[in-house]
Amino acid sequence: MKYVCSKCGHEEEIQTLKVKCDCGGLWKLDFQPPKLSRDLIDQDTWSIFRYRKFMTLPDESWRQVTLGEGMTPIVPLDEDVLVKMDYYMPTLSFKDRGAAVSATIPEDKILAAREALSRRGIYAEHTTAAVYAGYLHYCEEHGRTRDALISMCGAGLKSDH
Repeated sequence: MKYVCSKCGHEEEIQTLKVKCDCGGLWKLDFQPPKLSRDLIDQDTWSIFRYRKFMTLPDESWRQVTLGEGMTPIVPLDEDVLVKMDYYMPTLSFKDRGAAVSATIPEDKILAAREALSRRGIYAEHTTAAVYAGYLHYCEEHGRTRDALISMCGAGLKSDH
């Protein structure tokens, strides 16, 4: 995988720390995801992990943590609006999907990620550190720089800067 400049077409390795091309263009990721196909979806798994072929999971540890997240029904509210019934999740929250994936991250990796953020002056709640640990794992697998700026949706992050 590489980045390609949206302006001039210059290619850059994904490990680059440049936020944009020298010409000022923004990076586009040169990546073509697999085409969604029923053959790649595990029809026997009743959770978000039925789509695991599209996720970066280190092993089969998801089997030990899943509570059946995902697969919530969509129902018509009226003839123009459909509503996703996420309160059918195991803990009644849409956050169950992210929590299930984060729970596949080993505790030592979460604590290491929390410490790394702390060294930068950023306090991270445990669940946010788990997201960061997952990101670091993704970086290890796919070569993206570990120092890239990532979004944590604003939740759980506090900086002393």
